[in-house]
Amino acid sequence: MPYLVYTGLFLFLTLYLLEIKENELKDKMSFTGNWENACYRVDALIIITILYFLYMEFMQIKVQKLDHFKSFWSWSYLLGISLSGAVCIMDFAGSSITSIRPVASIAILLNWLRFFYYLRLFEATQSLIRMIIEMFIDMETFSFLLFTTVFAFSNVFMLLGQNSQADLRI
Repeated sequence: MPYLVYTGLFLFLTLYLLEIKENELKDKMSFTGNWENACYRVDALIIITILYFLYMEFMQIKVQKLDHFKSFWSWSYLLGISLSGAVCIMDFAGSSITSIRPVASIAILLNWLRFFYYLRLFEATQSLIRMIIEMFIDMETFSFLLFTTVFAFSNVFMLLGQNSQADLRI
């Protein structure tokens, strides 16, 4: 339950409140600061939930020792809540929405990934999530070859494209 509250608050902050705050700051005539105060309150709630999750993680680390860091899910979770905290700190520091968005997008992606982790708890979705994970593992070699081929051809076409740009300058 705390994870759903945290994810809901973070999505509300990044997809709604920060946009309204940015628009209000651009329009100095109608700036009241109400949305800015709302952002700070939601930031504080998110940071409180992050501290709760960090406490729970440290309790697991205390029990599992270094084995805790062998799991992909643990790394993605720690990175996700760290980036969410970074978004809140950037908002407190007064960073622009254009500098917050890249960090927030990765944090949101990792939060949704964590949501898939929790879907493994239910019998109806357990086998589907397991199947998706196994498909990604099986596609590892194919993906490596595909990205290598795409990179090779893009490198060749980039080099050839420089000639066509030189011809246009003459």
